[in-house]
Amino acid sequence: MQKDEQRQMKWWGWGAEGTRLDVSDKPGLWPYIQKTLGIDIFQPTPPVRLEDIKLSPVHVEPTFMSALKDLLRDDQVSTDHKQRVIHSYGKSFRDLWRMRNALVEASPDVVVYPEDEAQVVAIVTLCDQMNVVLIPFGGGSNIVGGLDAAQAKGRTVVSLDMKRMNKVLQVDSDSMTATIEAGVLGPDMEEQLKKSGVTLGHFPDSFVHSTLGGWIATRSAGMQSDKYGKIEDMVLSIRLVTPKGTIVTRTVPKSASGININHLCIGSEGVLGVITQATMQVHKIPACRHPHGYIFPNWQSGVAAMRECVDQGLIPVVSRLNDPMKTGLSFAYKAESSSTVAKLVSKLIKWYMFSVRKFDP
Repeated sequence: MQKDEQRQMKWWGWGAEGTRLDVSDKPGLWPYIQKTLGIDIFQPTPPVRLEDIKLSPVHVEPTFMSALKDLLRDDQVSTDHKQRVIHSYGKSFRDLWRMRNALVEASPDVVVYPEDEAQVVAIVTLCDQMNVVLIPFGGGSNIVGGLDAAQAKGRTVVSLDMKRMNKVLQVDSDSMTATIEAGVLGPDMEEQLKKSGVTLGHFPDSFVHSTLGGWIATRSAGMQSDKYGKIEDMVLSIRLVTPKGTIVTRTVPKSASGININHLCIGSEGVLGVITQATMQVHKIPACRHPHGYIFPNWQSGVAAMRECVDQGLIPVVSRLNDPMKTGLSFAYKAESSSTVAKLVSKLIKWYMFSVRKFDP
């Protein structure tokens, strides 16, 4: 497993620390963006320096901090400037704009890193007793303002970073289920499941930088939801820590009695409590994969083809219909071939599509 800092995204944008998008082999990308958006792509817009972001002073009662340190090791409690910045906002356009311009209105006073459910229970109980705001934090990819502490109104704010609870605890190959801690990031989870020859089959756009608990708390959908369903279709049972106790649902595939408590937790956005683990339906890793791509003359014919696939029960693992603008972006993002023949063939195909067949450009 990677260390905490290696699993964190940049504080000012998407992607891991130290990574950048290399587009040197994609000569068509910048011209496409410039033409489509009408912006000056060559004008640098760097974020402010981390040290220039001014945070409010740490507001923590000594009795609370003392009690917190009685529960956790020193490396599990942080008031570090960078960690407070990272845990202040998610990755929505609004969040990133504020972060890149040093407009951090509120930030957590303390970041804590529990390593098991018992520690989560203790932290939740302590925060409840001392009227402290507690915000669960997974990968930090939230885009609905769920990490914003602006409504704390003078109360101490604690960010509960779950990423150290990152293990696949058990795989049942007979029932095809896996019990997984909520803080595991997508790639780490799939790497562990792969050892048992199974996959969860859930790949949201934020897969690399989001956690199982985050997927459940936000009722996530993914790339392969056509085949395996959305996250609520995969959850068999949940453990949810609340100030009044821990909700534990039964691991059964279906139930014919009463309200499904799982569905009160799924999509709860961290409001009801902290998801610590879940038992999920998993699937055997496919023996092979056959990717296919088709180009339709217009949007309407593409929709008709997708509908016919559904009517005939032909449901691939992934099916995505792109509109003309997204298709244009895909072409622009494609790496340039070094082969003269390949370049010529590409030009001929585009000429045939747009000039002869009159496809929507």
